[in-house]
Amino acid sequence: MSRVIAILALLLCVAHAQARTLYVSTTGSHDTNAPAFSTWATAATNIQAAIEASSSGDTVRVAPGTYCSDNGTNDIISITNKSNLSVIGGNGTLFDADKTILDCNNSTSNRAILLDNSTNCIVAGFTATKSKADTTVFFGGTTVSNELNSCIVRNNDMQGTLYGSGIKNWPSGRDKIINTIVVGNICAKGGIETCSGGTDVIGCIVEANTPAQFYSAPVYVANSIYGNSSHAIIN
Repeated sequence: MSRVIAILALLLCVAHAQARTLYVSTTGSHDTNAPAFSTWATAATNIQAAIEASSSGDTVRVAPGTYCSDNGTNDIISITNKSNLSVIGGNGTLFDADKTILDCNNSTSNRAILLDNSTNCIVAGFTATKSKADTTVFFGGTTVSNELNSCIVRNNDMQGTLYGSGIKNWPSGRDKIINTIVVGNICAKGGIETCSGGTDVIGCIVEANTPAQFYSAPVYVANSIYGNSSHAIIN
C-alpha cells in the first residue's frame, strides 16, 4: 500500500511541475521557441497565441494594455476544449480590471471572451467592451464549473442581433459569474442571459443594461442588482 501511495504522490508532483505560466504583453517579443512565451520579455503580443500554447493547469498572465482580435474576426479570448486553465489580466482584481482591455472595435464578428466545451477554467481581471457580436462573453457547449471573476462588461451594443446579451450561458453546466460589473450594454435580451438555469451570479453589479438586466433564470446569490430586473435576489 505504501508503495502505491508513493507512486501516486510522485505522479502528482510530476503533474504539478508541468504546469507553467505563459505571458502576454503588448511589448513582448512574441517568441514561440519552446518554452513559448515563458517570460515577460518573450511574451506573446496577443492573448490567443498564449492560450493555444497552454496546457491543462497552466496560467496565462496578461499585462495591462489594450488587446484586440488576433485577426479581426477571432474572439479575443477563446478557451475551447481546455481544462484547469486560468487567464488573468493584470492582478486579476476588479480594482485594476479597467487597465486590461478587450477591445472588440465595434466588430460584429468577434466576441471578447468565449468559454466553449471547457472545464474548471477561470478568466479574471479584464474589461470587455465595444462588441457588436451576438454576445460579448459567451459560455457555450458543455462547459462545466468555469468562472468569470472580477471583470467589467460595459458599453457593448448588440441591439442588431437576435439573441445578444452582455454575458450568456447557453447551454452549459454550472458556471459562475463573480464580483463582476455588467453595465451600460444595449442588448437584444439582457445584461446577463442564462438558458441552462445553472449559472451562479455572486457579488455582481448589473445596471443600466437595456432592455433588461437579466433574461431567463440564473441563480442570484449575494448580488447588488439595479434596474428593471424582475427576478429575485437570493442571499
